[in-house]
Amino acid sequence: MAGQQCHKRLYLECFHRELAGPVDPQSQARFDEGQQVGELARALRPGGVLIEEDHLHPREAIESTARALADPDIPAIYEAAFQFQDVLIRVDIFARTSPKAFEFIEVKSSTKVKAEHRPDLGIQLWVLEGAGLSIDKANLAHLNKAYEYSGGEHVCDQLFALVDLTAELRASQDKHLAALQDMWESLQAAEPPAVDVGPHCKKPHECNFLSHCRADLPEHPIQDFYKLTVRQRKQLSALGVRTIPTIPARTVDLSDIQKRVYKSVQTGEAFLSKKLKTRLRAWGRPLHFLDFETIAPALPLYEGTTPYLEVPFQWSLHTITQDGSLEHREFLHDGPDDPRPQLTEELLEAVGTEGRVVHYTGYEAMILDRLKAALPQSADQLEAVKSRLADLAPEIRDHFYHPAMQGSFSLKAVYPSLFPGEGYDELEITDGTMASWAFLEMIHPDTPAGRRSSIRDNLLAYCRLDTEATVKIFRMLAEQQ
Repeated sequence: MAGQQCHKRLYLECFHRELAGPVDPQSQARFDEGQQVGELARALRPGGVLIEEDHLHPREAIESTARALADPDIPAIYEAAFQFQDVLIRVDIFARTSPKAFEFIEVKSSTKVKAEHRPDLGIQLWVLEGAGLSIDKANLAHLNKAYEYSGGEHVCDQLFALVDLTAELRASQDKHLAALQDMWESLQAAEPPAVDVGPHCKKPHECNFLSHCRADLPEHPIQDFYKLTVRQRKQLSALGVRTIPTIPARTVDLSDIQKRVYKSVQTGEAFLSKKLKTRLRAWGRPLHFLDFETIAPALPLYEGTTPYLEVPFQWSLHTITQDGSLEHREFLHDGPDDPRPQLTEELLEAVGTEGRVVHYTGYEAMILDRLKAALPQSADQLEAVKSRLADLAPEIRDHFYHPAMQGSFSLKAVYPSLFPGEGYDELEITDGTMASWAFLEMIHPDTPAGRRSSIRDNLLAYCRLDTEATVKIFRMLAEQQ
């Protein structure tokens, strides 16, 4: 699967694992969640045995699988190990359909079949049939987006959707085998293949060798150009252009934003539209700066929620009052119950009925819609708050750029470009994903009290900085001379 994304990644995975970036806590939490989903899915074919040998003991895992297959009373095998022509697979669920035939189920924690899933199952089918096994069905189990949690244990037959891909996989097997052959050839080389950093480095998932590959990039590489299209990338590659400042004038069609980025990087100076101050001042006072933090667990925690539904658990609100002073209020849920009722009640009281509600990107608007659906008794008041929203992000995108932003208009790129030396690096929690996993750890019953207290302090500090940074950016640009 690494080879499907990039042959260089495959090569490094096989021969230079030491060059991979460390597994960060949020990635590990995501892996753990995927494992939990996989374990729950075993109830689709109950009564099986688990092959416990890990990936470092493939021979032993294959032998354990063979012993389980030889016992006709074992209906299913979990993490079954098979090998054919030097390709090793571990099958999530391998089950009998008759005394001499089988099916397999690959479990994914997504809510649909994705393009990258097909070669995954296709290679498994090829290995299993190559090993002499009769396969009736090749199934993919994914989470059912429509599943609504009703409390207690999850209902496995409702939580998962099962998709039979057997016919499709057999029809496309030549394509998957050709890709596999290309991978084998790339692994025979003495050096990793030369592959430039590009969009593929983050699709379908961010490569764990990305930092290693980016280390060779020059300053202001074209990879950091704002919304570089495939056509533009090909044009610049044909011209041998590797950096933004060296793009030849009038040889590549650029969007208006790209032209501003290009000029700013060339001159080394920030671009600031004369219109921006007027536009921001028109928002008036009071101004409320709002930021939500949310969780979106694969396995729903609260009654009435579905897989990956965004549930807010925290907000920070900085307010510039009529007289220009700054006030701050915040909310962080810390119990096992649904945070939305209390979060909403306190937010509505804090934000009042006057003044624009400033946010950065459209995420806050979406969360308000989620709250309206979950709490119909508060829907009118939440809609009134939504009608007052003012998004700072498009104003920045259309009227400001600094070379230090490296092609990104995210809050975490804009803030340190305007306030050098300031940012999120000193915090324990540095982004929304980390905040989500930290909250889940904080409310877990096994988390010690001291650790819960520490997480709470870190969550409050992170969310507070999000709105504080937005206020500072606003004031810097609205009060420009």
